[in-house]
Amino acid sequence: MTALQTPGLDRLRVGVSLAAELPETLQTAATLAALARARVDAGGAPLEVVVGIAGFTGREQIESILGGLAIAPLDERAAQQAQQMRTLVPLLAAGPAVRTVIASEDPHLLAAATVLAEQLGAAAPTLQLRAGVAPGLEGVIADHGFTVRRRQPLVHPKEFSGAVEYLIALAAETADADSALAHARALFAGNAGELALGAKRLREVLAQAAAPAPQSRRVQQREREWSEDARDTMVFYRSPAEPNRFETGGLTAAVLGLTRANTGAITLEVAGAPLRIPVISETGFANEPVTDASRYGNREWVRGLLARAGSSDIGIRAVGEAAKRGERPAASIDALLAAGEAWRELRAVDRGTRVSRLALGVAAARDRLTEVLVAEAGAPVSVVDAEINDAIDAARYLGQSASALGAVRGAEFRPDHLALVVAEAGVPLGERAEALLALLAAGSAVVLVSHPSGARVARRGSGER
Repeated sequence: MTALQTPGLDRLRVGVSLAAELPETLQTAATLAALARARVDAGGAPLEVVVGIAGFTGREQIESILGGLAIAPLDERAAQQAQQMRTLVPLLAAGPAVRTVIASEDPHLLAAATVLAEQLGAAAPTLQLRAGVAPGLEGVIADHGFTVRRRQPLVHPKEFSGAVEYLIALAAETADADSALAHARALFAGNAGELALGAKRLREVLAQAAAPAPQSRRVQQREREWSEDARDTMVFYRSPAEPNRFETGGLTAAVLGLTRANTGAITLEVAGAPLRIPVISETGFANEPVTDASRYGNREWVRGLLARAGSSDIGIRAVGEAAKRGERPAASIDALLAAGEAWRELRAVDRGTRVSRLALGVAAARDRLTEVLVAEAGAPVSVVDAEINDAIDAARYLGQSASALGAVRGAEFRPDHLALVVAEAGVPLGERAEALLALLAAGSAVVLVSHPSGARVARRGSGER
């Protein structure tokens, strides 16, 4: 977006590809159309926009399992194609300011796109096909006077591995009997029922396209995730049996594998048990999701923390006070042992509950911890965010594990009265938190000795709890 508005670049030929799987694509297309009009009105070159299904839904499902965020793309093919048709409307309506390209091998969808352009009084869009994938369709389109573009991956002969991912995806699509490519080939092979089936699928797509567009599934807002009306928050524990409060997409997914049938044909088969996505833990434990950088609000939130980190003084006074107490170690240890006596006498399950609650405390301090970690270590925000998540996960896991200490019949766990944790320079926050919380969950009083380079965050994360 910024490049399109940069002076001096207005006469350059610029192209943008939009993935129809994303609910946000429609809004992006409308914004691009407005920018293209302003660009052309100022004497600049028109904008080229390619709208197609990128095919990353499966990868996003895996990322959801690993990272905990809701799945961003729409998961049903009909919903994706409906979004593709919606996205064409503002682009075609922009007239000569936008050169619209639709990427698909679905003959019915391509036909609907050309009819839509005619109804809007716009020039027919360019139809993009993958080279060599549907030669029959390509020939028919060209014979009817439409502009056809071939999409051809280019790789260096010595770097052929760069095409492997594309070829595997193409093989999987070919093996899927319900893919748009398989239906197109069946149609041009003379399958008598394919024309009617394709028309039925198109009616379903157009019916969905006429409905209101889906909202974004990425709703995380770090700046206000503690608000009671936040749609994505860790404040409230949700039972595994509780239904989702809003549609997150991809309710089930399965690991798929390419195999060969007895005939030698490549087939696509389920290679594992279906998984519910996002993953729901039967034990109540779940890893804290990473900060979603695709959200504009989250990026602004991080920029604000980075701006403050250069002059941050969080934890400096507390470190000075701790250093003064360190001059009288005997008195400090005696006071710690006295306070630890009551902690050690708590039931294991009660200690576990309190340690688990520290996860909420760490999450509540995410902004301040981020600010201090950046100021102390200068690490990238993604690394800092992962360290904070590790600390949250450690509190959750160790809090749950602590209750097992009192579940052994005929035995009583007796923790050490005092433990020492030494954190050298460069030790990640997650490791420090895990060592400290493990001992606290066991019932010990803990002395944390940290290298000066990590003293501020150590005080912020543990000394005030």
